[in-house]
Amino acid sequence: MDKSNFIDSLKEELLNVVMTVHDRLSEYNRAFQNDSYVRRLHYRGYRKFALNEIHKIIYWYTLTIFYLTENEIHKAMALRPQNAESLWKQHFESNFGRIHALRNYTDQLALRCWELGVEGANLGWQRASYREKINESMSQFNSAVGLDNVLTPIWTFWNAMFLAVTTYTTIGYGNITAKTKLGKLAAMVYAVIGIPLVLMILHKMGRFFLLALEHVWDFLMRGAQYLCFVSSESRLKLSEEERISEIPLLLALGDVTPTKSEDMFIIFGLIMIGLSLVSMCINVIQLKLEKLFEELLLTLMEEYSSDPEASSLQGGKIGCACINEGCIPQLAIQANVAIAVTKRHMKRFTIESKIHAVHPLFKNVPRLNILNTT
Repeated sequence: MDKSNFIDSLKEELLNVVMTVHDRLSEYNRAFQNDSYVRRLHYRGYRKFALNEIHKIIYWYTLTIFYLTENEIHKAMALRPQNAESLWKQHFESNFGRIHALRNYTDQLALRCWELGVEGANLGWQRASYREKINESMSQFNSAVGLDNVLTPIWTFWNAMFLAVTTYTTIGYGNITAKTKLGKLAAMVYAVIGIPLVLMILHKMGRFFLLALEHVWDFLMRGAQYLCFVSSESRLKLSEEERISEIPLLLALGDVTPTKSEDMFIIFGLIMIGLSLVSMCINVIQLKLEKLFEELLLTLMEEYSSDPEASSLQGGKIGCACINEGCIPQLAIQANVAIAVTKRHMKRFTIESKIHAVHPLFKNVPRLNILNTT
């Protein structure tokens, strides 16, 4: 049985209860046709029992609809009153407020079903009329408490695009995921292919933003020099690393997610820009590491070429100072980049040493753990 038929069966149960109320009230009308006072007394006595039966069906219906709502976004919207009065809006923001609101709406629906039974018993309604009235009342109830998305298909084009974007950008909100084994396998294959492509795109975009920021900075500095009459000798020049270090990094923690799949494509451009900025910062760190190792090795080569018998070299002092000041633990964060840069410069240094008939300096030097792993 699918969801639609199951929901219809729940509505039929409520309709059966209302029809039972109709039959009982019709008996009271026939039995006490000429005595309205006694008839009202029987109405009041039966009303409590009828409302209890109606309440049980409505509570079961509400719980079932909430459970059958597959989309987590729609579940988050459930049990939230729509168009509430201004005095009650703050009250409905809390969980207890929503529980009280749900109780109020269920009481209203139960009373409405009782009213339909009373009205139909006095007007002689048929089952079709009751079904129409009950469906209309339950539609209003679903809209009020946010349970009108139970039959909304979860796997749509926009939801599929939403899953694709959150997969290859490695965001992964988790509100839309594959359920079947085949779907999970397809998502894994898609991630293996899509994530490297996106990383390549982000790398290129990071380079582009780096160049764009450099041009913007040069333009601003030329404007400041023109307006403030700053001499070219005292002009402030920042390296690429220093320029990028002034940019704040924003991290999305995922506590706020798009409520609709269509909204994801509105902020998709901003997400790509943000990830590109992160890639740009990583590129800047890589440039900084390359510059550090290059300066260190060039200093060693220059001093050793000038005085091969020197027991103490300035480059060695620089390396020791980095270790003593805690630079190495910081560089260990970028271990992969550091290892690649070190290999390249060591190879270059070895070639230069052979050309100048100089023995390699680092042949018998103990390596750090970060470099021994290679």
